[in-house]
Amino acid sequence: MAAKTIINLVTIRQRLSPERMGRYEADTSGLSQEFDLYEWNMDASAAFHGLLHGVEVLLRNAIHEQMSLWNASAASSGTWFDDPIGVLGPRLIETSQMRLHAFRLSGGRLRRALSSRN
Repeated sequence: MAAKTIINLVTIRQRLSPERMGRYEADTSGLSQEFDLYEWNMDASAAFHGLLHGVEVLLRNAIHEQMSLWNASAASSGTWFDDPIGVLGPRLIETSQMRLHAFRLSGGRLRRALSSRN
């Protein structure tokens, strides 16, 4: 039988770093409680992440809807993110064009296109 390596709480705490775990140490009375609080924080963060995702999608879609309406009333062609009347600025236009290009090169795989820096 192969020897098994047991990683104890002290080792895990060291790997997570004193900076990260110090705040839990201050509010608890031992490693077990530190990790209980750390796990609770991960669960709370995960729950918040879902809510944040929903709010981000709703906000982004609302902005897109309003900008599309504005663009339709102010410009004769193109989409608002193409900036046909020149109000968004060159940096934003360059970034959006790079991401659109990456999206097209990725064959329409959005995650890879959004993370592209080229």
